[in-house]
Amino acid sequence: MIHRASITLLLLTLVLTEWPPQSQPAPANQSTTSQSLDVKLLGAKADGTTDDTPTIQQAISSAPEGSIVTIPPGHYSVSGFIISSKSRLRITGGGTLHLRPPATPQGTFAFRLAGICSHIEIDNLSILGDGKVESHQAGIGNMSGETISDVSFHNLIIQDLVTGISLNANLSGSYKRAIVKDNSLLNIIGTDSGSGYGIHIANAEHSIIGNNILTKTQRHAIYHGRGSYNTICFNHISGHREGVSESAFRCAIVVARDSTGINVTGNTIEGSYDGGISIEGTTSGPLTVSDCSITQNVLINPKNAVPLIFCGEQTRQENVSIRNLSLCNNTLEVDASTVPAFPLLSVYFGNSVKISNNSIHIRNVSGEPFSAMLIGHGTYVNSMAFLQDFDISTNLIDITGKDTSKCIGIRLDPFISNTSGVRCKVQCNTYANHRGVTGLNYSAVWLQGSSTNPYLEVSDSSSSTRAPAPPKAGYWVVGDLVYNENPAPNGPFAWICTKSGTPGTWATLLTVGASK
Repeated sequence: MIHRASITLLLLTLVLTEWPPQSQPAPANQSTTSQSLDVKLLGAKADGTTDDTPTIQQAISSAPEGSIVTIPPGHYSVSGFIISSKSRLRITGGGTLHLRPPATPQGTFAFRLAGICSHIEIDNLSILGDGKVESHQAGIGNMSGETISDVSFHNLIIQDLVTGISLNANLSGSYKRAIVKDNSLLNIIGTDSGSGYGIHIANAEHSIIGNNILTKTQRHAIYHGRGSYNTICFNHISGHREGVSESAFRCAIVVARDSTGINVTGNTIEGSYDGGISIEGTTSGPLTVSDCSITQNVLINPKNAVPLIFCGEQTRQENVSIRNLSLCNNTLEVDASTVPAFPLLSVYFGNSVKISNNSIHIRNVSGEPFSAMLIGHGTYVNSMAFLQDFDISTNLIDITGKDTSKCIGIRLDPFISNTSGVRCKVQCNTYANHRGVTGLNYSAVWLQGSSTNPYLEVSDSSSSTRAPAPPKAGYWVVGDLVYNENPAPNGPFAWICTKSGTPGTWATLLTVGASK
């Protein structure tokens, strides 16, 4: 059987490999005139000192439809360019653009798209800023109100700017069918809102952000603020918020506010300082995140105690802002000896949330109270509508170390266990290495407070472990087995859980026969 996720990944791979498409014949009423404009032949000095802005801007402005503006290898001192109401224009060539200090406090874009632009391709260039937040320098972007479609930005090196690439139709205008791929973005600076974004998406549609390398972004590597049916895939993010970390929720990839049908898949995030992937609604108003999937991502080696996958807001909610979310087939891993304890996957609230087939590994635990998952946070919800229809199934949770006794596999908030009507299923999960090297267990499922919610179903497959006695902590379900690690004649061989609970009711299963 070929799974839908496999088909999606295959199609994305084909798109990213084959873009831009081979040129196609123009419609009968459209000119096929093509022209190549080499900016050096037009007078650009490329000496890193002379202001080459006028020469290159003239080439862009005068280029007819179907043209290629070539910026050959060399160092061009520029103040940025405007691409105004152009179609079928490519800017390429291998040159390095050094952005000059801006003339106004508003800063500058290396390339600003304006008016009605379609089929614009910018590739194989380096864009370097001065590394100063106050300069407000950005790579490629636009103002709200423009009409932009079918653009491709690829194989670019973008460094020392406040924003790398922005697809912006936040307040008005439209931005459709963009592909941002195979770019390298390094040291994107600024920690305040509006700066420090590697790739910024604001109300774009049907776009793909893929195969990019983002290193040392200071606010968010990829921020999806609004938009629909976009895909963020196969990006590699490292050193996120290095040097500016606050142990706060400033995740590398964010899907927030008014986002629908967003697919975050196949990304690798390593060495992040303030979280991996977050799904955030809005603190007030009707904006929601809905019908989104977080799948097949790898998140490893975090540098501080912020969840690798986080869903929710750290404020009390007025509206149900997260709906129909799938968190599946992700791999999360932490070395417990390097960071304080925290839950690797944390969902504060949501409506119709599926968490399945994830692999969560916590290594080298020495008494720290780590949790693989934290589900629910009653502080931030107003009613059971905010925490509803959770399916937590077929996940692998692997916790190892010298002392794992304070660890929890799946921790359920009291709001779930004590609020009648909150529908939540925990089933068919696997708890690996349930016995640490000194025979200490961790709790598979932990219900905070007594369980009075009849709609909570904890029915994981029976698990087994070894210990010197029946458990005295943790949540256990009927059928769980604990084998006696020190069996003796006429003593218990194993204990079985006969009533689910914390720690449940246990009975001797078998007695070791007396030796002859």
